[in-house]
Amino acid sequence: MKYPMQSFRLFIACCTLLTGCDLERIEPGNIVGGGPVTKFEKTFDDWGAGRRVRQLSDGGYMIAGTRYDASFKSDVFLVRTDANGLTTSGFERAYSDSDADIAEDVIQLSDGTFVIVGSTYNAAAGNSDVFYLRTKANGDPLTGPVRLGFNNSNDVGLGVEELTDGNILITGYSINPSTGSSEVYLAKKSPDLAVNFFELRVPGADEEVGFDVVQLTDGYAVAGQVSSSGGTLNALYLKTDLNGVKLAGFPKTFGGSSDENAYSIVKTASNQLVLCGTTFSQGGGDAYLIKVDENGNAVSPFPLGIGDAQLERGYELSLASDGGFVIAGQKNMDAWFVKTDANGTVRLNKSFVLNGDQAFWSGRQTTDGGYIMVGEKSGILYMVKTDKDGNVN
Repeated sequence: MKYPMQSFRLFIACCTLLTGCDLERIEPGNIVGGGPVTKFEKTFDDWGAGRRVRQLSDGGYMIAGTRYDASFKSDVFLVRTDANGLTTSGFERAYSDSDADIAEDVIQLSDGTFVIVGSTYNAAAGNSDVFYLRTKANGDPLTGPVRLGFNNSNDVGLGVEELTDGNILITGYSINPSTGSSEVYLAKKSPDLAVNFFELRVPGADEEVGFDVVQLTDGYAVAGQVSSSGGTLNALYLKTDLNGVKLAGFPKTFGGSSDENAYSIVKTASNQLVLCGTTFSQGGGDAYLIKVDENGNAVSPFPLGIGDAQLERGYELSLASDGGFVIAGQKNMDAWFVKTDANGTVRLNKSFVLNGDQAFWSGRQTTDGGYIMVGEKSGILYMVKTDKDGNVN
């Protein structure tokens, strides 16, 4: 199984009429543990791969992903479950703007609404656009789905972040028709899309992709990958000002003799930045963890390869309550996650061995101290909730 972009080388609402119900975001600092711990392992045959999972204030979960029908037409979906992974008190919704809509990221905004970004195929133009959808808390569409991006260009949204001013920032990539090369896509917009602050390609010397983005006090930080003229992939860390303009001395790249990438980025309580992806320069393949200082330089002992003699890939990074990190990913053909301390030392290492090809695309620590993981098992939605030790039994 490949992460889709490797082919590139290819949700504090008070109950309002807008949101329809009372939901609140769960932040890493809200994780307290204690009380009964729910554990389960489920698949959802009617839904495809789960790309992102977010915990809600009622203990339940919101999952965004992509499903395919028999003719390979794809739709974006949202599935809301209770704390036991049941959809009876939640909802299951699909959204489509074309024959090929793909979900890459979802966030809950401070007003309780959800924003999904991804890609949508524009059949008339023969290229792709950024998929954008904002929904009420009950899943009803509020804005979109609509297409974002540039004319005569292939544009894909891969990451989205809510900013402190209530607006949103989207990253991804855009193929510049003048050069034929990919450049990091960066757009700041109001959630209802009424205000476009900027939408731009960040010029780069090589093929560059932005997978994830976080806000800084003086700008934005993007994690991604860059393909050099020699064809080798490196992990990319790009820093811009508040207008999306690349700062001098950036991007920074990390890698070795083989391929590396950075799919995810988080900001710690001490405002340090940590990137996560995969490295193939330290053996057969490991999850890749990089902590950087304000100038984009790696902080010792980082970068680190997280894994053993098997093939491990890191897909999403999230913060743990003790200052450590949770990596959702894949080990060989099995769904896999690890929990590390703040220095990157592995404290929990769990694989879920099933028949077929499976992966965790998203995961994080939950309010009861356990972990929620979402991904796919042979193309269908796979959801696991563990205790603090990573056990489901």
